[in-house]
Amino acid sequence: MRVLFLCFSLLAFSTTLLSQTQPFPMDIKMQNMHLTMETFLSNQPKNRGVSAAAWVRFRNTSSAPISNITLLLNPNLTVTKIVGTRNRTLRFSTKLKDIDNSDLELNSISVKLSSPLKPSDSTEFSVQYKGDLKSLNLYGDTFPIDTLNPDFTMIRMDSFIYPVISEPSAKALETYKKHQRYSPTAKITVPQGYSLAGNAVERKRVLSGTREQIELKAIAPSYGFILGLGRYSKISTSALTQYYLGENSEAALAANAKAATISNKYTALLGENAANKKYILADLGNAYQTSGAAGYDFVTFGNYNSVNLQAQLSRLWQIKNYSDNDNGWHVALTDLLKNNNEIDKLGEISFKTIKQTLKLDKKLAGTALKAYAEKGYAKQSTNAYAFLFAVLHETLGKDTFWQIMKSFRNEFADFGASDEDLYEHLKSSIKNKKNRKLVIDWMNKGRIMKAVNKADTFAAFAGQFK
Repeated sequence: MRVLFLCFSLLAFSTTLLSQTQPFPMDIKMQNMHLTMETFLSNQPKNRGVSAAAWVRFRNTSSAPISNITLLLNPNLTVTKIVGTRNRTLRFSTKLKDIDNSDLELNSISVKLSSPLKPSDSTEFSVQYKGDLKSLNLYGDTFPIDTLNPDFTMIRMDSFIYPVISEPSAKALETYKKHQRYSPTAKITVPQGYSLAGNAVERKRVLSGTREQIELKAIAPSYGFILGLGRYSKISTSALTQYYLGENSEAALAANAKAATISNKYTALLGENAANKKYILADLGNAYQTSGAAGYDFVTFGNYNSVNLQAQLSRLWQIKNYSDNDNGWHVALTDLLKNNNEIDKLGEISFKTIKQTLKLDKKLAGTALKAYAEKGYAKQSTNAYAFLFAVLHETLGKDTFWQIMKSFRNEFADFGASDEDLYEHLKSSIKNKKNRKLVIDWMNKGRIMKAVNKADTFAAFAGQFK
């Protein structure tokens, strides 16, 4: 867990009355950011620094007009100019403020908008700034010191190397991390031989003398960039891009071989993974803590056993679900792929859960499975589909089941699918009468309790459809 997150979690929050000129964090919805940055790395403070411009676009989600926006930035970084729409220079003032009376200080920049931003309207401006990066570490040398060190550093929100739209309070910053989601892009210039790795994919690299400009795009919506900057070596396969530091080369190559084995198995079951998606795995400097999220992982000391390669890689084969983005058949199918060697165990667990859930909720027990999401049962649909898939895997046989699901993914991988699409595909693909009836009865009619009540185990339930 990153150091500043720990700091914010431990800091006391004192309630402040906020006016329309100082909106509560959720009154602003970040829509995008493009970061242009020149980095100069050195062990000598006089020779290091950044020169940057951050273009931000956001929407007023409050019920009142907003006249001022507050930005937070590293205390050693100085804003030189802010340019709004129609190339208008915006007025701003900067004060050094602590976070809830702690030792953590940040530059708080109050930006006067050219006109009040009405509710639901969006605006944008570009923040030009420069300076060195001050370490915000409050615990001495035990934890990483975010400076522009030539051995290794990071570009991330926790160091405030780019501006963050938030009030200077721990509560506001926690809310920002939890709720703000956007897909930033960047062009970052680094010394030749360096790379950036983390929650963004490298799209282009241009060499100019002894420096290189790296163009980046976020791999998924998040609260901002989290990037390691170092002298990485790179291995790239169809499913994985891996960045490793020289001292961890042996462990990195072993992890890459393991990932290739997993990817080959997934390909055999569900076909090729999404061509435009890759899992990113990167080393950290040894003072940093292992961390990650969906789509990327950071590891320290080459400890690749700390990451779940099966889970991360399985997401690359996930199909978009039109009914619900976070729950449903697509999540269940991904879990089945990840646990393809333990589907019986998954079936037993899901059977116990679904039996208890249906007995406690008679309305759900009579609801067609394909309508769970629209009827307000999206969360329950994930386990229900996991159970259905496990039953079909058991009764049809693994080869037939995966062949059916591979053909489904081949048809819908590019554009996504709905519960109805899945229902029609299963109904037309399954030739076994008992299994076809199970699909029709539960997915289309909500008739499942009779079969559930007859069984005490997953095996007993599945036996009714063999």
